[in-house]
Amino acid sequence: MINGVIYMHRIADGKVEGGTRRIIKLLQELFGSTDLRRVVIVTTWWDKVDGKLAVERETQLRDGKSLFKPMLTAGAKMMRHEMRHDQGFSSAQRVLNHLLRLNTLDLEIQAQLVKDEKIRTERHFFLRWLRFF
Repeated sequence: MINGVIYMHRIADGKVEGGTRRIIKLLQELFGSTDLRRVVIVTTWWDKVDGKLAVERETQLRDGKSLFKPMLTAGAKMMRHEMRHDQGFSSAQRVLNHLLRLNTLDLEIQAQLVKDEKIRTERHFFLRWLRFF
């Protein structure tokens, strides 16, 4: 069971790279492309980039033609993880509290893994049973 997934993206990165695109596609496959409310995109490294530039990049990620806009439209949430006086504890806590409010979910891949294991277990049991004859 799972409440959600946290995807962390450095606000210092000016664009969305190929690896990020593959991860986004995987998240859409795991949760479905129409209900991504269990995905939190957390932007990090706010203390490493000029404040104005960081806000511009956040706006570009949220509203631009990147992969994040469709995800946000489908229910994903974008949140900041900022290192402040508490070393980022409060922003990390906000992200976790958001996910913990959601009901848990069994992913299709989890059900498939359980099903596959059950088949392997039944086959193993049957083969052991055959040895007795």
